[in-house]
Amino acid sequence: MLPDITFVMMRTSLWALLFLLVSVQAMIRLEPLVDTKQGLIRGLYADDGDYSMFLGIPYGRVNEDNPFGVAQPYPPFEEIFEANDDSAICPQQEEFNKTIVGSLDCLHLNIYVPNNVTSRNKLPVMVWIYGGGCRIGFAGRFLYGPKYLVRHDIILVTLNYRLGPYGFMCLDIPEVPGNQGLKDQVLALRWIKENIERFGGDATKITAFGESSGAESIERHLLSNNEQFFNQAILHSGSVFTPGVIKNVGNAGPTMLAKQLGFQTENIYDALEFLKGIDVKLVIGATIELNLAFLTCVEKEFAGIDSFVTEHQITKFRLESNNMPILSGYNSHESLISSVLETEDYCNNTDIFDELLPTAFDGEIDYLRKMIRRYYIGDEEPSIKVKSELLDFVSDILYNYPVQRSLDRYLKVSKHVYHYIFSYSGNRNFVKTRFNVTEGGASHADELGYLFDMGTLDKEINEAMWPLLFLLASAHAEISSRLDPLVDTKQGLIRGLQADDGDYSMFLGIPYGQVDLDNPFGPSQPHPVFEEVFEAFDDGAVCPQKDKYSESFIGSLDCLRLNIFVPNKSNVRNKLPVMVWIHGGAYERGSGTRNEFGARFLVRHDVILVTINYRLGPYGFMCLDIPEVPGNQGLKDQTMALRWVKENIGQFGGDVTKITIFGESAGGSSVGQHLTSNNEKLYNQAIMQSGTELAPWATRDTDTSVPLKIAKHLGLDTECIYSALDFLKKTDIKLVMAAAHELKFISGGCVEKKFDGVENLMTEHTSSVEVVQKAKNMNILIGFNSMESLIYYLRKTEDQLNTEDPFDATLPLAFDMDKLGNAEKHIRRFYLGDSSVSYKQVFSQILFDSDINFNYPSQRSIGRYLINAKNVYHYVFSYAGGRNYQKHQFNISFEGASHADELSYLFDMRYPFGDISDEDQLIVDRMTTMWTNFAKYGNPTPDVTELLPITWPPVTPESLNYLNIDTCPSVNTRPLHQRLSFWDLVYDTYRHAIKGINN
Repeated sequence: MLPDITFVMMRTSLWALLFLLVSVQAMIRLEPLVDTKQGLIRGLYADDGDYSMFLGIPYGRVNEDNPFGVAQPYPPFEEIFEANDDSAICPQQEEFNKTIVGSLDCLHLNIYVPNNVTSRNKLPVMVWIYGGGCRIGFAGRFLYGPKYLVRHDIILVTLNYRLGPYGFMCLDIPEVPGNQGLKDQVLALRWIKENIERFGGDATKITAFGESSGAESIERHLLSNNEQFFNQAILHSGSVFTPGVIKNVGNAGPTMLAKQLGFQTENIYDALEFLKGIDVKLVIGATIELNLAFLTCVEKEFAGIDSFVTEHQITKFRLESNNMPILSGYNSHESLISSVLETEDYCNNTDIFDELLPTAFDGEIDYLRKMIRRYYIGDEEPSIKVKSELLDFVSDILYNYPVQRSLDRYLKVSKHVYHYIFSYSGNRNFVKTRFNVTEGGASHADELGYLFDMGTLDKEINEAMWPLLFLLASAHAEISSRLDPLVDTKQGLIRGLQADDGDYSMFLGIPYGQVDLDNPFGPSQPHPVFEEVFEAFDDGAVCPQKDKYSESFIGSLDCLRLNIFVPNKSNVRNKLPVMVWIHGGAYERGSGTRNEFGARFLVRHDVILVTINYRLGPYGFMCLDIPEVPGNQGLKDQTMALRWVKENIGQFGGDVTKITIFGESAGGSSVGQHLTSNNEKLYNQAIMQSGTELAPWATRDTDTSVPLKIAKHLGLDTECIYSALDFLKKTDIKLVMAAAHELKFISGGCVEKKFDGVENLMTEHTSSVEVVQKAKNMNILIGFNSMESLIYYLRKTEDQLNTEDPFDATLPLAFDMDKLGNAEKHIRRFYLGDSSVSYKQVFSQILFDSDINFNYPSQRSIGRYLINAKNVYHYVFSYAGGRNYQKHQFNISFEGASHADELSYLFDMRYPFGDISDEDQLIVDRMTTMWTNFAKYGNPTPDVTELLPITWPPVTPESLNYLNIDTCPSVNTRPLHQRLSFWDLVYDTYRHAIKGINN
């Protein structure tokens, strides 16, 4: 089996790569297997050195009922544990791209063992505890590669521990006493002490070492009353005497977080109960928004509860660990990085003495402040002129002197104390290299690049060698079936990354378009060509919208991005079908991020998945009768993304002759609007889920008053559209979105007025298009869910069900009410009988809303596509399981499938569904197989198999065949026959009243 080109490139020379590419034989080695107290663990051999790796061994388990409390040891393995994945990260804001990542299944450790170890040749052990201010960090090889250390015949262990609120929330209650992250470390150290000899380690020679808050952690272990798990200690740039390291949010933490996330309470236990059910990423996001610092604290002691820090470091004079060799030091210019991160304005307007001295000293310190200021800057005021002196002060108070204070304490009890200062400035200085700092000396964390093989420091090598490697891989496609994660597109070089949940590559946040900031409500432009390699690592961009979880307004106009997920078997000779996903959200919210639409389920079927963002709300769907804002900007963004895909997807191994666009709700209606549009055909097949172009909400009337109303709401009263637009373009987008929301602006497509030189997408109403020319000889799949509107009505209050009339709300979107006449009474009577709208008639309201908004529009579209399409497949999704997205989210147990419930059987949605049941997995497998079969073959069931035991026939003019997707799938004809036949009668009889007809 050939090695992964990506991995080899980062660690060998070009000639070694060439040799490996053309080599036809590989050495076969049995994977290392170790019998531990926890069970059998199988590792793997490294390919960058003579050592074995045991990755992601779970040492502890977070209590899901109390994720902020103490973890428990991980139970014994029932089968061999495959230790081959070090990607687990505890919840945090990722350091490099600022996205929120991680899960609570993160208490893992990694062990790296030189291959010369034997039971008679036990090796010393070094246990690394990372820094990161108790809020960021992880133990994976990307940051802490073992190659440099293990070649010196030591065993290296790296470990994860919880961070932020999950690791350091400190409350005066026994359930969350505090310092859970430090107690996670204790759990890991205990595991190592009990098991490391099975890996050939010497349990009497364990050295704990760490940097920054990792070093502080080690000193706290030295001070604690717990048993001793290591024999020596190394502390880099960290001390318990660092000002401010022992403080906390206190008992207000959980209630503040709960309030930020929409739950108001003053009861700690109620807040914790609420927070445990919230997505960890939302909790971390709220922590960041509130600027809360969860750190080490002095714990309140409770009977039966193990405490870790029971006394402040200032008052505890004695180390519990005697006669231990200790090595401690700092870097020559610890705070040098501030020269990049702190602006001239910050230096001129911030008194760093006032900020930091109160964190180190209590009481009245005015005299002390004057003396210290005079020592560092004389009679100068803090400013950019004395930046060097200010940095010296910051280094001294935060790192240098705290380390010296700790050294003085170590000398009283330790066997030997060694002190160092790291001053070297070279190409592997971690922080300086990352931020391109050229000043002399070593900044905080700069020494790490000389201890660990850090992947982040290989950027220059990567950029120089990837283009050549891509060409080599293309030329030797018959040798390597793995797509290189650097792709040469028409827009420039794009570097992706390997997924950690499957055998595929990800290219995240590729900008396909650029909003014109002088006209943000008008057409966008293609994104310019990249001048350098574009690092496609971040899919966090979202277009302006109201977040559905926090109810806050989020996003920016730098949002026209797409994400590409490519199976690793794809290459230039093995092109795969492409599926382009258009998200729903009523044209007002949504994005193409992995949190919503994870690719894992689909790409394992050998298709390339593309997800896209497009503008929403007033920025995407303001429709004015002027050439600057003709309308349908969000749909035109989608067109631009589809053009980008058509032009570039071949470079990712995609087949441009097999592009299927698919979407749900407003995404499904968008697909239908593209089919009926005037633009070129950029795809070959289409799937519409719970939304088509004929949905009454998909096309709205032009309203030239919208910018005037929004501007007036925000303080500008004008009757001139251009003045309003000029005002709004300068207004914060979140204010514009909030005003549009308060004014109940409703988004949707519109019929555009034609202007010379302006590209139109919709120049006639979708209802008036009789023959869809783009559908000619095209395969199309359309369907809806069995109880579409269930979620909307079961969430309403009794008062809302009594007062909000769905007939009044929806019929005017579908019909000209003056022309509909008495038919409205017949429609009401069909659903309600002689009753009025009320909570007692909620089921009838659900049926009406489902039929007029989703079910019948789908049937109308099918009738139109049958005229010239190759095949039209129809489905009804009825399955009610543990992954029904909407029903699960709102805890609805009613039978059937609500709107959007099918999505989590197609996508790996980052939503806490819990463990997937066998039946849910079966539906996932069936749905993804049928959808990808359609993308590959134009037929969802080309063969009868055990998984798909039936043939799904297409619709014909004589028979409206459909597949009912449930636990036992079945083929039937004419879904909801009586109700939809009633609508046939209404639409045929009152054709003249249909919105868009003859208009």
